[in-house]
Amino acid sequence: MLTTDFDLIFGIVKEKEETLLDEVIRSMIRKKRGVKMEDIENYLKIFADVGVIDVLYSTSPFGKDKVRFLNPRLERPFMVEMDEREREEVLDEYAITLEDAEAKVEIFNARGDFNRTYMLRPLEIGEGTLWLLEYVSRQVPGLLEGAGEEEESVSLRRSNAVRKQLSMRVREIIKRLMPKENETKRNILSNVLIHELIGFGTVDFMIEDENLEEIVFQGTGNPVTVYHRKYAWMKTNVWIGKEEYIFNIAERIGRNIGRAITVLNPVLDAYMSSGERVSAILSPISAGGNTVTIRKFRKNPWTIVHLLSPEHKTLNKDIAALLWLGVQYELNILIAGGTASGKTSLLNALCQFLPVNQHVITIEEIEELTLPKYFKWNWIHLVERKPISGRGEVTLLELLVASLRMRPDRIIVGEVRRPKEAEVLFEAMHTGHSAYGTVHADNAYQVYRRLVDPPFSIPALDLEALHLLVVQRRDRVTGGRRTHEVAEVEIPETFKEREFSMSILYRWGGTKDKILPVNKPKRIFDELYFYTGMDMKEINRDLSEKKKILDWMLKNNINYVDGVGKVVSEYYKDPDRVLDVVEKNGSPDKLLHEDIEKMDRDRAEKLKERLKGLKEQKKMLEDLANEKKAIEP
Repeated sequence: MLTTDFDLIFGIVKEKEETLLDEVIRSMIRKKRGVKMEDIENYLKIFADVGVIDVLYSTSPFGKDKVRFLNPRLERPFMVEMDEREREEVLDEYAITLEDAEAKVEIFNARGDFNRTYMLRPLEIGEGTLWLLEYVSRQVPGLLEGAGEEEESVSLRRSNAVRKQLSMRVREIIKRLMPKENETKRNILSNVLIHELIGFGTVDFMIEDENLEEIVFQGTGNPVTVYHRKYAWMKTNVWIGKEEYIFNIAERIGRNIGRAITVLNPVLDAYMSSGERVSAILSPISAGGNTVTIRKFRKNPWTIVHLLSPEHKTLNKDIAALLWLGVQYELNILIAGGTASGKTSLLNALCQFLPVNQHVITIEEIEELTLPKYFKWNWIHLVERKPISGRGEVTLLELLVASLRMRPDRIIVGEVRRPKEAEVLFEAMHTGHSAYGTVHADNAYQVYRRLVDPPFSIPALDLEALHLLVVQRRDRVTGGRRTHEVAEVEIPETFKEREFSMSILYRWGGTKDKILPVNKPKRIFDELYFYTGMDMKEINRDLSEKKKILDWMLKNNINYVDGVGKVVSEYYKDPDRVLDVVEKNGSPDKLLHEDIEKMDRDRAEKLKERLKGLKEQKKMLEDLANEKKAIEP
C-alpha cells in the first residue's frame, strides 16, 4: 500500500468523532518525528476543504479548539472490490504496468460460480492520500471544459494540449503539497490522478492489457465485463459508482472528436485517440442503464507469423503461401467472416506481402491497418469522417471514388458495408486495380449470394474480377479464430451462363481442428500462366519457396510488421540471397541487421528505464521502512 503523512493524520482524526486539536497535533508529532507545526496545519486545512473534518474554534479564551470527523464517503468513478471467494482453480496471473504504477491480474474459477472472474489488483492507496488527490482535483483550473463542436483534428489537438497542461499542473500541486515525499511516490500519485481526470482511472489498466479485446460498462447494477483473447467473456471485480460516470465516459470520448451524445442523440460510434473503437448507448434506450463498449486493437499488429504460430493456428503454410502468391501477382481478394472472426487481422497480415515499389491506398472507417515502414513513402492512408453537427461528413464511398484518380496499384478497403461501396470496388477491379477488402458473411456461398442479391445486387458477370475468397470464423467453443474456407471464383464456360460458382480449395475441419485441402486451384493458376508465363512446375516451385521462408520466419520468431515486410521485400529484390539464408537456416540478422540493431537499442533503453524504476521503488520501500521505524515507540 502507498501511504503518506496524510494517512497518519487521517487515522488520528478518524479514531474519534471529536478530538481536541492539541491532541491531534501531539499524536502526529509522536507518530512522525520531525514533522512541523505548519505541515500539520496544512494537512488539516486540506481535509477541512474537502469535507473530511470540521475544525471547531473555541470562542472562549479558556476553551479548546476541537476537530470533528465528519465521516464522509469518498465517491470514485470505479470501485474495486477484492474478491476473496474460495478459488476452485487459478487459471492465470500476470502484471500490467502503466507508467509508474503496476496492477496485478488474477483469472480464476470461484467455487459455486459459473463464470470466470478477471480480478484486477491495482496499487492500494491510503484513504488519507485519496482525499489529498480529491483536493488536488478541485484545484485544477478549467482545462477539462468541453471543446464544443470543433473540427475533429482541432479537437484532438486541443485534447493533447489539455493533457499536457493538466499533467504539468497536477505535478506542480502535488510537489508543493508533498515536498518531503520522494519523487517516485509523487509521480505515481500524479499519474493516478491524471488517469482519473482525463482517462478511465482503474480501467486504464484494462485498456493497457494486451490480452483483452473488449471492455464493457453496462450500468451500475453489473460489474465491468471483459473479453479475454484466451478465456473469452469474464466479469471483473470493478464496478461503476453512478450512471452519470458512464455517461461522462461517453461524453468525454465524443467531445474529444467533436461529437456529442445526448438524450436526443443517445447513440455514439466513435474512437479514442489511442485507436480503440467505442460504442455507447444511453438509458432508456439501453434498458439496463448507460452502456459503453470499448473494442481494443493490438498495439503490435498481427502478422502472418502470428497467424501461423502453434499458439493461434489460424491458417496453415499452404494457405499462407497461396495468398502470398495472389498478393504478389495482383489477384483480387475478399476476406469474409462474422464479427471478431479475424477479418481485419488477416487483411493486415496480407498487406505485408505487397511489393514495396507500388502505390498503395488504404481506405478505412477507423485506423486499423498497419503497413511496414518501407511503404510510407508511397502509401496514402484515408479514413472516413462522421458528420459534425450534420456537416462535414466524408464517406468511404467518396474516398473510394477519389482514390481511383490517384493512380493506385493497390486499393485496400477496410470493410465493404454498402451496395455503392461494393459496386465501386468491383469497378476498380475491372479497371485494372488490384483490390482487397472485407465483408460480413459466414461461408463462400453466402458471400456470393450477398453480393449478387439485394441490397448489393452486383451483376453476376462483375464477379469475374474477383479471384480469391477467404472466410474467417471464430470457434464458439474455444474462442480461437480459424480460416474456415478458401475459395476461388470459377468463371462460367459460356457467356450464356449467368451463375458463377465457388470452388472450395481448403476447408477447416472442426473435428480434428485442421485445415484440409478440398480442390486444386484451377482458375488462378490459369491466370498466372496467362499473365506471367509461369507453368505449373514454376508455380509449385514458387509456392515451395514461400513456404520455406514462412517456416524460417516462424522458427526465428520474426513476428513484427517491419520484420516480415523487410524479409518479403528482400525476397522480391534478391530471391536467391534470401533463399540461401533460409535453406542454410541462417541468422535473421543477415536480412534484418538494421532492425535487430534498433530492437537491441530499444530493448536496452527499456531495461535501463526498468532498472531505474526498480531502484526508485527500492528507495521508496526503504523510506517507508524508515517511516515505520520512526512511528514505532
